[in-house]
Amino acid sequence: MAVVDDTPNFFDVGFVILAGGTGSRMKANMPKQFLPLRKIPVLNYSIDLFLEQLPKYANEMGAQ
Repeated sequence: MAVVDDTPNFFDVGFVILAGGTGSRMKANMPKQFLPLRKIPVLNYSIDLFLEQLPKYANEMGAQ
């Protein structure tokens, strides 16, 4: 039986995730995207979700 790999090719794809803010309202000593949430920087949650959903989105939009 042949294995079908329907994962889009992302070889020539780039992306930018905007993550700004100083954390001043939180009175933090570092930008809020780097503050730990359950010992993991907040930004990592956004990146993980983006990378998890990217193949599904690409397939739905007809990426080759």
